[in-house]
Amino acid sequence: MPEPGATVWGAAFEIPDVEINDLDRVERAEARERASVEVIDRRGRRHRATTHRAAPSPGPELPPSADYLARMVAGSRHWDLPAGWIFALGDRLDATRS
Repeated sequence: MPEPGATVWGAAFEIPDVEINDLDRVERAEARERASVEVIDRRGRRHRATTHRAAPSPGPELPPSADYLARMVAGSRHWDLPAGWIFALGDRLDATRS
């Protein structure tokens, strides 16, 4: 969910139009909805992108699972994202295992 002043690192991919509906179905099945966001690339250029995010819940926010965090750490390392981001994700992962 959006948080003023927060930064989220990640990778963006171009998905063919014929596949976006399939992706939407998978995301909806996991209670996420499509949203348009502004992203900034490593060169400082702004882009519009589509993401899927959890729908607001009336209950408490659930933290990501250890498996999901491990995938985020692995993907962040693969795409050579900033070390501070990777360490912060690793700290969250370690906390879920404690």
